[in-house]
Amino acid sequence: MQKRRIAILTAFASFALAAKAPTAPEPARTIAERIGSPSPIAPAVSTPDRGCAAGREVRSSDLCAQWKAADAAAEGVRWSAFAAGISGLSFAGVLVALFLAYRANGIARQSMEAQSRAWVAIDNIEPIGFRMQNGSPRFVFKVAFVNMGSTPAVRFRYFAGLAFGDDPKAHIDETVAQFLSGRIDWVECDLFPDRPFTPRVSCDHDGEPQKVTATHLYIAAAYRTVFSRVERFTVVMFRIHDSRRGDHLIDYSHPPFGDHISVGAPEQFAGLVS
Repeated sequence: MQKRRIAILTAFASFALAAKAPTAPEPARTIAERIGSPSPIAPAVSTPDRGCAAGREVRSSDLCAQWKAADAAAEGVRWSAFAAGISGLSFAGVLVALFLAYRANGIARQSMEAQSRAWVAIDNIEPIGFRMQNGSPRFVFKVAFVNMGSTPAVRFRYFAGLAFGDDPKAHIDETVAQFLSGRIDWVECDLFPDRPFTPRVSCDHDGEPQKVTATHLYIAAAYRTVFSRVERFTVVMFRIHDSRRGDHLIDYSHPPFGDHISVGAPEQFAGLVS
């Protein structure tokens, strides 16, 4: 009985040990065996990109797309240059139009000023005669200053003098220069249109003249217009004659007076000084 129990226990232990014994591991498979053999891939066949000819468009061609982009950029540059040229011409046209308008306005203003500004004339010389004073001759005469324009002559001034010898114009230039430098104080007033100014004037010359010499009377008028601050001058010069002589000279030992004195044709000088 005892032996039978031992045999049963031994058999049970053997069975238990056999149940717990590890089984032999399965051999490992390779990655290739797991995923299987790759299927063969046909090699890609490359065809040359021929781009696009003129007038054709191949959207699948990269080269064609690049050429189209380059053509579009070049076309854009050409149109931009054309637009810039048109803009430049338009701007130049505006400048030309402004310049022409400025010139037309200046011409119109000059025309209006020429028609409306003051024009001073020296007229109606009436010689009276010479008077000797301290050995120097003084010439007495009447003169008319007339404004021929339609607006006043502003700051009208006049001056008269005698010039001896054969070069009276140099003396006139010297007198005008002295006036401009302020060394001569001329009579000043406003001269209105159609209102002649007729003063009685007595003038002389610095220094004693030669006994017999040519003598010129010059009368200068300076004025401004209402349109400008420019100094304008009208100068008239006359040669004085002694009707008792035939050489147009004056003998200051016996100077002419009254009916024996006359003046020649006037020489006109007109100009302006800024």
